[in-house]
Amino acid sequence: YVRDIRELEAVRFRVAARALKEVEWDFFFLLFSGTDLVQHVLYDKLLEGSQDEVVREALSLYSDIDSYINELLRMVPKETITILMSDHGFKAFKGIFYVNEWLRQRDYLKAKVREEEEAPFTLFPESKKATRSLPGFAAKLAFTLMKTPLRRLSPVGMKLLGRLGFRISASMEVDVRRSRALMPTTEAMGLYINDDERFEDGIVSAEEARSLKEELLESLREVKIGGEPAFKEVLDGLKLYRGRMARMGPDIVFRLGNYGVRKSIYPGTLWRGTPPSAIEHEEEGIIIAFGEGISAKRIRASIMDIAPTVLEIMGVTPPPDLDGRAIPQIVG
Repeated sequence: YVRDIRELEAVRFRVAARALKEVEWDFFFLLFSGTDLVQHVLYDKLLEGSQDEVVREALSLYSDIDSYINELLRMVPKETITILMSDHGFKAFKGIFYVNEWLRQRDYLKAKVREEEEAPFTLFPESKKATRSLPGFAAKLAFTLMKTPLRRLSPVGMKLLGRLGFRISASMEVDVRRSRALMPTTEAMGLYINDDERFEDGIVSAEEARSLKEELLESLREVKIGGEPAFKEVLDGLKLYRGRMARMGPDIVFRLGNYGVRKSIYPGTLWRGTPPSAIEHEEEGIIIAFGEGISAKRIRASIMDIAPTVLEIMGVTPPPDLDGRAIPQIVG
């Protein structure tokens, strides 16, 4: 996996180097995505200083990219302003909070069993003593029961399995046509009110949407896991963003604290502690800028500041409704 990523970045570098030489440009953008791909699966091992072969391969990837950047910088004119940045950082969270399950339990969201050939059930051992898994027919039987009125009896079965040291978890999906609010993707980092003004399957009126958002904002700010807030902040999307497209963003935006979020629905499971998937993007990234007119030693900026900064450098006045601001330490 990591070796393939190294090969991908090597090809990307060769293409970029050729473009720098052969194409006339005034703005040049290059993305190295390999570090993101690697950290999603190896972040904890990298922090631990593991000597596993795959970790050494990952560290070689960092060296590769460092050398590629150095070589590309040698190729650009001296007057070039260069911005090196990441759009996020990484973090090992304490656990994962399942937002759509929280909504489902409070009747803001309706879920349905996935229409799949195989039963979407997984079994999680609750203790080291629980080492056996349920036979396949049991999972398929549970899947069938979830589609019948007998699904109301499922809590009894869940409790029995719990006493035996197991938890059976049914992965479900959002029934959009019956849901008032939902987290459509994990990457959304927030909730959408399913209003009938924006969405074809919307079921919430504009008037109800306003009161529903306030209700959700208040409730989500009170959510706690183990005595601490589930989120660093829960924000009103329209107060966070502006411009013509602001309404297309999430109505409610999460700033993460010690817990990541997922859109997955596992009935009865609001959160899980430190699974491997608890390694996720963090808000804080890096930015380094150098070139003519840049003298500040430290820069603090938002990712929303990059677009107006680039426009200013190129002599284009940013639109008044563009989020962010031109970074003064770069544009002067």
